Amino acid sequence: MAQTEVSTPAQYRWAMLEALGKLKGHYHFELAKAREWYECQDRELEAYHRGKARGLLFAIETIEATEADLREAGVPLLEDDVVLTSLHSHDERRVGVA
Repeated sequence: MAQTEVSTPAQYRWAMLEALGKLKGHYHFELAKAREWYECQDRELEAYHRGKARGLLFAIETIEATEADLREAGVPLLEDDVVLTSLHSHDERRVGVA
């Protein structure tokens, strides 16, 4: 994976959005694994994946907040400015299995 140097606020914001997309993918994977282990009644592995999902959710929320601050400060993206929308409503962000 090639890394590029991030030197401007716009590049920093763009890199954050790319990382955010990857983290959301990992988050959904971990939730699916937690549900899978819940259905198999393996509480230890369910808790493991639920814990990983919680950590990912913390990272996602932190990056979303920082990105929103940059957007409000008027930092553009590299190309066209897009609105960051969360994949989840706040109520759906509960980590765990009912």
